[in-house]
Amino acid sequence: MVDLEIASALTFFAIMGLLILKDRKNIEFNYGLIIKRWTRGKELIDKLVNRSRKVLPLVGNIGIVIGIIASIAGLVLLAISIYLRLPGTAPVLPSIGGYSVPGTFGIPFWYWIAAIFPLLFIHESFHAIFSRLENVKIKNYGILLFLVIPFGAFVDPDENGIKKLSLKKKVRIFSAGSLGNFFLVLIVIFILFLTNLVLSQITESIGVKFSNTIPGTPADAVGLNGTIYEINNTKISDVGDLTSFLSKTPPGTSIVVYTTTGQYSLNTSNNPDNGNISYLGINRSSNVLKFKVVSEDPVPDSFVRSTIIWFNFLEISFILNFGVAIFNMLPMLPFDGGLVFKEIFTKYFGEALGNKAITFSSLVSLFLILFSFYITITSGFKFPILP
Repeated sequence: MVDLEIASALTFFAIMGLLILKDRKNIEFNYGLIIKRWTRGKELIDKLVNRSRKVLPLVGNIGIVIGIIASIAGLVLLAISIYLRLPGTAPVLPSIGGYSVPGTFGIPFWYWIAAIFPLLFIHESFHAIFSRLENVKIKNYGILLFLVIPFGAFVDPDENGIKKLSLKKKVRIFSAGSLGNFFLVLIVIFILFLTNLVLSQITESIGVKFSNTIPGTPADAVGLNGTIYEINNTKISDVGDLTSFLSKTPPGTSIVVYTTTGQYSLNTSNNPDNGNISYLGINRSSNVLKFKVVSEDPVPDSFVRSTIIWFNFLEISFILNFGVAIFNMLPMLPFDGGLVFKEIFTKYFGEALGNKAITFSSLVSLFLILFSFYITITSGFKFPILP
């Protein structure tokens, strides 16, 4: 039977292929790279800029500071990961049906599609906003696809117009994309907080369920099943309660586990990861929720699955936007951070020495990226794929 994610992804590819074929006269093809340009929407950018001309320069100046801090932080994080021999840099690519390219951080296909468009939209829109703030003409916008998979976008401002600007105005424009991604990170954090607040008000945890018992463990030996709600007169409302109980209980302790299917007497064993705490032997434990006022019954599985999908999407959006905001500001051409530091170096060191300085910082950044990726590959570390 064909996996649903694979089938839906193939359908998406087919639809994208038909749209590209239909609009092929307005699309650029270059060895698998597909570029679609358009000019619609520039009027909306101008209206937004004209209404916010007093506050945007301040926002842009904040973006400069944040961008420079992000650039330094990115280099430091790369250096630390290399020094500690920890997996660090790796390409982030969509995975389909649980399959991902080795050495990459795999994101399930539809999470990727849902997260990549807001990321690209806000990044390039911020570049456009701060370009128009300085009256730099925007020629067009565009999206980049590899075959039929979206992976990038761009704003094409008038380069001659940018060259005439002061250092501060140039750097505002170059830093704006990462500022937009950091802004989206703040929005995601706020939504996470709001979602947790709402869930805490309408639901409460009443126990812990698990997918199965592990062969050869105490739980498996007694056929433990059902929802755990009490152990040895200790109420177990959620996974935190269960973890806390086991961490305080020495291995080999006789306990009685109360579940919705009965009570089970067993002796705990040593936890494989920490021999000083107790172990039951259950897989993929999770909280069982009920609505506080609607019903005493557990919430439907569909509600739980939807909540998990929503939290996964927010987590992925956070990771992608934060990662892009930092990585994009590395002092390396042609990244935005490289453009920022090229302007700074040439302004204060002169054209010749400034160009040498940005070449050096680009080579250092590239070395750190490649070395970090090498550690990731050789360590055998596999980035997780979200369910």
